[in-house]
Amino acid sequence: MTQMPFLCSAIRWGSDFILRAHTSPTTLYTQVGDHYSDHNCWERPEDMNTQRTLYKITSDSPGTEVAADAAAALASASIHLFAFADSYRGSYQGSCPFYCSYTGYQDELLWIASWLPKATENSQYLIYLSNHQGWSQAVSEFSWVNKFAGA
Repeated sequence: MTQMPFLCSAIRWGSDFILRAHTSPTTLYTQVGDHYSDHNCWERPEDMNTQRTLYKITSDSPGTEVAADAAAALASASIHLFAFADSYRGSYQGSCPFYCSYTGYQDELLWIASWLPKATENSQYLIYLSNHQGWSQAVSEFSWVNKFAGA
């Protein structure tokens, strides 16, 4: 049996956790609990009766390390989703209940491929963009259904 479902589940769980902890543009919750009392207790968190202090970083109390780590984790989830989208191409039209893309999927692939070099500093996505520039179209605006202007 492949381990891919377990990998996808772990990526999803971590991404969801980070997104829920990022409650505003300048707030990220980073830890729960007091490290001294937590390390002195060998119970399940559900059974602990110690105070569960929340720690967060904000614009007034920054924590660049943890914010950058969270951003890197979300970028890695994006890489996984891009690989999925590019490997299994097919229009959303067939399974879309509403707000379906009628312009195809090429603009979305170029859109994410244009963001990933910034997120990953990996030039393979620039090569991807170059190899698929024939997909691009001259458009005058960026919209939910047509992202060529952003790519």
